[in-house]
Amino acid sequence: MTKRGFPEKWLKEHVEYDGDGCLIWPFAWHSKGYGDVRIDGKGISAHVEMCRLAHGEKPFPEAVVRHFECGNGHLGCVHPAHICWGTVKENVADKDVHGTAQRGERGPRAKLKRDDIRLILDRLAAGGTAVSITADYGIGSAAVSAIKHGRTWKDAVNEYEQARFEAMFEKDGLTFTPSVWRKPVIVELHGEYARAA
Repeated sequence: MTKRGFPEKWLKEHVEYDGDGCLIWPFAWHSKGYGDVRIDGKGISAHVEMCRLAHGEKPFPEAVVRHFECGNGHLGCVHPAHICWGTVKENVADKDVHGTAQRGERGPRAKLKRDDIRLILDRLAAGGTAVSITADYGIGSAAVSAIKHGRTWKDAVNEYEQARFEAMFEKDGLTFTPSVWRKPVIVELHGEYARAA
């Protein structure tokens, strides 16, 4: 068992840490992988306390800790040079850059995988019904509609639609120019092109 006050002392001793790689919190952790420390009897995330010690108090009330350098906050990194205060939007952008965002199949409640989205879109394009898809995948009709219209799984839907466009252009002997592609773009293909894709 860790002595009372030792984790807080450890943080203060490492405020000037400048080593290579992450500085991993060696004490208690939250269920989500973030370090946990008690300051004045109150539980707080270790990376939040390190940010406060290294970079001062929150610059604005909604400020959050960004792991802009490594993206390893969920693995316990408290390296003072890897963290800073920022906005929620900046933190989400950092997660996108580091591949730690919990969306798509990484989401905690995800029932589908990326390959399932392609198969669902294939079935819809072939005239499949939302009712049959919901039964096969254990999702609701609202989820099928959201996939169909690109409100969820946007990257997978855009990738699917781009592949359909490329196939359509290739069929007509044209070259598809990706620079024309704008996300998110969902297009209903009609007539001959709907059949070709």
